[in-house]
Amino acid sequence: MSEAEIPRQRLFFALWPEVAIQQRMAYWAERCAKSCGGKRVPEANIHLTLAFLGGVAPEQRGCLEAVVDEVTVAPFELSLDRIGYWSRSRALWLSTTHTSPELLELAMALRAAMSVCGLKVEERPFRTHLTLRRRAHRGPRFREIDPIVWHATNFALVASETHPEGARYQVLRRWRLVASSE
Repeated sequence: MSEAEIPRQRLFFALWPEVAIQQRMAYWAERCAKSCGGKRVPEANIHLTLAFLGGVAPEQRGCLEAVVDEVTVAPFELSLDRIGYWSRSRALWLSTTHTSPELLELAMALRAAMSVCGLKVEERPFRTHLTLRRRAHRGPRFREIDPIVWHATNFALVASETHPEGARYQVLRRWRLVASSE
């Protein structure tokens, strides 16, 4: 089978919030519906992308899982307290004023795994954000929100399929966040 014929999955690593946290996030997507416009991300799809992998061959996925099995990052807390808008991508998002060092450490460890396994690594700096609405025509009139505190205890490898009705995500595997035993 040639390189072009190898079946590839569209994958990404993400922090996937529990349902109660997704519901609190979805509240802000709905609150901004009239003033911001656009299409709301379905509540069950709200997540924080750690690393977008793109099309991944089966051997690369095996490599990634083996490398990521060795990642040790302590659980951490996110306090999502900001809402914003990117006019270029027309996305409404939630973020945090203070990004935890553990979150950055996890994102960098996943980028390193991508490099080891022969995947192209994003060159732009990591930005903490959870997309709430796509194709929005403006941002909200406010920037700060009542904090949503999220205790991140695991991260996931997720498959993404694009359909006419929107993206469909499937969590393929989860890893617990654990502190190094040093």
